[in-house]
Amino acid sequence: MRLTRLYIPDTELTAQQTIELSADQSHYVLRVLRMENTQHLALFNSSSGAWQGELIVMGKKASVVLAEQIQKPQAMRDVWLLASPLKKEPWDFCLEKATELGVAAIRPVVMEYTQNTRINDDRARANIIEAAQQSERTHVPEYTSAITFDKLMDGWDATRVLFVALERSDAKTARDVFAQDKNDKAAILIGPEGGFSPRERDILLSKHFVQPISLGTTILRAETAAMAALSVYLL
Repeated sequence: MRLTRLYIPDTELTAQQTIELSADQSHYVLRVLRMENTQHLALFNSSSGAWQGELIVMGKKASVVLAEQIQKPQAMRDVWLLASPLKKEPWDFCLEKATELGVAAIRPVVMEYTQNTRINDDRARANIIEAAQQSERTHVPEYTSAITFDKLMDGWDATRVLFVALERSDAKTARDVFAQDKNDKAAILIGPEGGFSPRERDILLSKHFVQPISLGTTILRAETAAMAALSVYLL
């Protein structure tokens, strides 16, 4: 039977340890899932892996007494998703599926044609954690607040290759590029619904650390483009 999994950051998990759940986690397991005393669930984080434990109910609060490790910490591919923030549902989809596919970090990038600049960071982090819990990852992708395209370019670490999905270009397909160049440190940049501006395209093509890729002959929605590129790279 699949265990309910909860993310416990910044804590070393060990056998016989008692972990007090947060108010939100207690509400979730007791009121939403209606779990009862002594039922089993799993706690996890990137450094300790996943541990099975027993639920201890104390009124509206809950704790978990850990028993054994059931999943070792996972080795992560150091690939980031950088994407123009989208409207609510497509952005939620993007965060969820990128997490399931195994990215190490996600960051919104505000570009000239970005339509949604009002980003709820707390909601984004909650969606990412929920996706990690459901997909049985032990590592929750790092999420950082939005940055402008110009600041991103100015502060870029040139040792990390930046793959950019460029529409209507003569770039090689993502499959061909990734077959030859899967770096230890990489990022994939996806533009907004209106694409990159001419100025942004010129800047990208002038950088030696940028590798353009093509995602085919059709024009993809931004969230589709992100998942297509990540799937080819990570799977």
